[in-house]
Amino acid sequence: MRLKARFTVSLMASLVLGAWASVALADSKIIHDAEYYILQPQNGGRWAAEDHELDKKLAALREKYGRPPTSFTSCGTIPRLAQLVFQRSRKTSVTKRPT
Repeated sequence: MRLKARFTVSLMASLVLGAWASVALADSKIIHDAEYYILQPQNGGRWAAEDHELDKKLAALREKYGRPPTSFTSCGTIPRLAQLVFQRSRKTSVTKRPT
C-alpha cells in the first residue's frame, strides 16, 4: 500500500516538474540544426505563407473565444491525469482481497 502511494506521489511530482520544465523551455530561443539552414532557403516562402494562414486561424479563435487556444499543460490535463491515477491507486489499495 505504501509503495503505491509513493509511486503515485512520485508520478505526480514528475508530471508537475515536467509541465513546469516545458513552460520554462518554451521561453528560450530555438536553436536550429544544419538541416534547417539547408531547407530554409528552399522552403522559406512556403513556410512563411503557412505561418500567415495559421496566424489568421489563431486570430479567429482568439476573437471567437476571447483568449488564445490552450496547450496540453496549461489546460489542466496533467494535474487531472495525476488526480485520476491517485484516485485509482487509492481504490485498488482499499479494496479487500478475497480470502
